[in-house]
Amino acid sequence: MSEELQADLDSGRVVLGGCVIGPDFEPNRHCNECLYEWETANPDSGEYVGYDEEE
Repeated sequence: MSEELQADLDSGRVVLGGCVIGPDFEPNRHCNECLYEWETANPDSGEYVGYDEEE
C-alpha cells in the first residue's frame, strides 16, 4: 500500500470496500460526511452505517 493511500485511509478521505453486505445490497459508494452507503444504480436504497474504530 502506498504512503499516499495510507494517509487517505487514516484521514477518512478514502474508505475501502469489498465485503458483501447482503444478497440484495452491495454498496459501491460511500459518503464520508454522513456515512451513507449506496449502490450507484439505486441511490435511494442505501443505508447509514457507523464504524466502531478505536483511535
